[in-house]
Amino acid sequence: TGDANMAGKTRKLVGRRKDGVEVPIEMSITETSVQGRNLITGVLRDLSERKLAEKALRSAQSEARKLALVASRTQNIVIIMDAAGKVEWVNDAFTRLTGHTLEEAVGKTPGALLHGSDSDPAETSHIDTAVESNQGFRTEIGGHSKSGVRYWVEIDGQPVLDKAGRATNFIAVGSDITTRKGSEAELRKARDRAEDASRAKSEFLSTVSHELRTPLTSISGAL
Repeated sequence: TGDANMAGKTRKLVGRRKDGVEVPIEMSITETSVQGRNLITGVLRDLSERKLAEKALRSAQSEARKLALVASRTQNIVIIMDAAGKVEWVNDAFTRLTGHTLEEAVGKTPGALLHGSDSDPAETSHIDTAVESNQGFRTEIGGHSKSGVRYWVEIDGQPVLDKAGRATNFIAVGSDITTRKGSEAELRKARDRAEDASRAKSEFLSTVSHELRTPLTSISGAL
């Protein structure tokens, strides 16, 4: 028997095992009647596993908040996809580059959002193939923002695997390489111009040499 005022109450306590180790417990008190006698019964529940799970959850939530903060502040674009390669989340840098908001991006593939009308289909095909086979990928892809501005992005994606080795998500991080691509294009143009000038000079010298060869031969023969 016990104090009837305790009936119907649940309390969290710290118990001590026989070996002296303290464990968190939950004690539930209920009142029952057996053969006309009022009895108070108590049920003890070991909360050790629950406490560990709650601690792990709090730690995971804390890490998730930190990662979300980093992803939202970074200048690199960040894309989180589901196992099928469909967008679940993008950061502000993605929106600044492409013009597509999170609401517009969700449910689409990165290729559909990043691929431009004049882009190489092999660029997005590489991403699609990697996602289907749960493999990481790295590629450069060119596209146009919603306002029509041309850009280039280098994107690196990796699968997030569960304990069974199945992909649950993909995370892709990309950097804007538009300036670099522009510099490379200018270098190619400068190289092409230099090669054209070199060919023109060689053709000019060849022509002049041929034109002068005949009269010089005639003069030499007359001397």
